[in-house]
Amino acid sequence: MFVAAALLAVSAGIWLLDRNGSATTASSTLRSVSITDEGGDTVRSHVDPVTQTITVRGGPLNTGDQARTSFWVAPQSALSDQEVCVTFTSDSGDHDQEGITLRNAVVGDRYHAVLFTKNVFPIVNGTFNLYVLDQDLTTTVEVPQMLKSFDLSSTIAPGGTVAAFPWRVCAEVSGRTFRFKVWSPTKAEPEYGDPAHSGSFTLPVASWAGTGGVYAGHVDGSERVVFDDLQVGAGQ
Repeated sequence: MFVAAALLAVSAGIWLLDRNGSATTASSTLRSVSITDEGGDTVRSHVDPVTQTITVRGGPLNTGDQARTSFWVAPQSALSDQEVCVTFTSDSGDHDQEGITLRNAVVGDRYHAVLFTKNVFPIVNGTFNLYVLDQDLTTTVEVPQMLKSFDLSSTIAPGGTVAAFPWRVCAEVSGRTFRFKVWSPTKAEPEYGDPAHSGSFTLPVASWAGTGGVYAGHVDGSERVVFDDLQVGAGQ
């Protein structure tokens, strides 16, 4: 069951500078956690009041492209079994990195999440990467270590040419089971288990409850990534 993207509309008009920050309206807070940065680089997020499109831009004074940031809307029920779906609508280049975050939880100085992203280095965008984050928020130089890579090049990059956006991406956690699916929103939604569009993995750690959201990485001062139709709900 999904919480419709309309939940985001109450945060419309906010440009939020990250580094574990928040910006508050009368009824909602748009939260962010800086996973890594480079020399204090920041990113900014905005929710369009009409379309509810989420835009993430590099801070105007950024000098690098190593900022990695997660975003979610609060209040939001913390769930251990959770599904997040979102459309990767556009970005400024192949090195910009979009993703989904599940089970976002900040406990003291630690940030916990399951992170699923498009691969960007080397520039092989037909694969996706899975991480389980347990990050120290007192430092932003702790680069996440990849847990598993999934090759969808036959679907995302047939013949070696990466399919143009938009891509629709869903990821789900249930207990220690992670699964995902990726497809073009101009085509029928595939089932989990479809070998051309999906994959799964057994997580190495027990489940915990958290929120669902999106991730943007490697967005420098002149660039942006755009997400649409974010849906967060209980997993199967």
